[in-house]
Amino acid sequence: MGDPPMLPALLDDDAPALMALLERARAAGVTTSLDLVVIDPASPVAGLDWPTLLPRIVERGDVLSPRVDDLTSARTPGAQPSLELAQQHAGALVGWGAAVAVVSAGPHGAALHTGDRDRVARMLLGSRGGACIEQWADRSLTTAAVVPNRIVSTNGAGDAASAGLLSALLRGLGPEVALHQTVHAAAAVIEGSRPRPLPDEPATDHHD
Repeated sequence: MGDPPMLPALLDDDAPALMALLERARAAGVTTSLDLVVIDPASPVAGLDWPTLLPRIVERGDVLSPRVDDLTSARTPGAQPSLELAQQHAGALVGWGAAVAVVSAGPHGAALHTGDRDRVARMLLGSRGGACIEQWADRSLTTAAVVPNRIVSTNGAGDAASAGLLSALLRGLGPEVALHQTVHAAAAVIEGSRPRPLPDEPATDHHD
């Protein structure tokens, strides 16, 4: 699901419609992927209690792939993007109940954080992919951004990054490859190219 903040009808009255949708998907054994968007201060949803609402939404999702700016607008307006902040946000998303969280910090890189073995196992059961539970459980990774050779447009870069993550999960690849694909897919779109699956190149592992 892309950008719940842009779907105000699902967010009315503390978002029971959105919660019910995500709960039905989970009950049916479906893995859900959620993206976010910067909350426009002039939009109808700007007045919602996002610090309370966002954890409730995340708790019912599986794979999250927002940008630092998306989360900052909902949690800590005014905070400056950084890789450290991306790590903090990714950890918070998993703490709220997500199985996998990848948070992009744009030119600063991206961070990945995953839940424990039981949480990852529940997510992979619904994904129908071949990803290994042991590879994905309890991981914390960062990677540098890929510098585009040229800038054509940033439109769609976030969607491409999400697609890189989901592609890796569905193809049974590990989190290092997944994080690598997210930043390369985003850079390809910015360059005006078509993102392509990439071979394994390790990210930086901060696994505790």
